[in-house]
Amino acid sequence: RTSRHLCTFVSFHSRQYLMRNPCPTPPFHHQVPTPHSDTVEFYQRLSTETLFFIFYYLEGT
Repeated sequence: RTSRHLCTFVSFHSRQYLMRNPCPTPPFHHQVPTPHSDTVEFYQRLSTETLFFIFYYLEGT
């Protein structure tokens, strides 16, 4: 069964990302997070390397 290999999220709270070093960005760059980027389904589609980066380099995630 593949379900035993998936992470079980006990609690998953949506929260806003706070930049450590905010700087002005051009208007053609995203100014708000991508819709649905705070869901379990979003994280299940990411590669192992991407998940490693998110959880290792972004404290508190």
